[in-house]
Amino acid sequence: MLPKSSKHYIQPTADLLNIDQQLVEDLVSFYYSRLRKALSELEAPQIRVENMGTFKAKNKKLKELYVRYSKHLEVTSSDTIKQMRVKKRTEQKLERVMHIQNLINEERKRRNKFLKEKHESSTKTKS
Repeated sequence: MLPKSSKHYIQPTADLLNIDQQLVEDLVSFYYSRLRKALSELEAPQIRVENMGTFKAKNKKLKELYVRYSKHLEVTSSDTIKQMRVKKRTEQKLERVMHIQNLINEERKRRNKFLKEKHESSTKTKS
């Protein structure tokens, strides 16, 4: 299955809704730019996109990002303004990765606790 580009939907949607094609194109551009930003900036561990599915942050990839950003911070100095900006951006990225990892770990703990309680209650009712 080959996905269609958004431009295949712009003209038919504009015709169907009887509105300007530029308005539909601006809306689609805004939506996809917001989606790209949410994915690239790790806004949440899971991002649900209607009719496309759920995008989940992978724990293994987060660990790799954590190592990469940590190494980058080790070698980055704060001698110039440009280096300070790079270091600050890298620190922000590292904080986002750590935040998402914490959210994933909390969700995993919550799920395990729920399943454990569910399993214990089901074994008690069978006895």
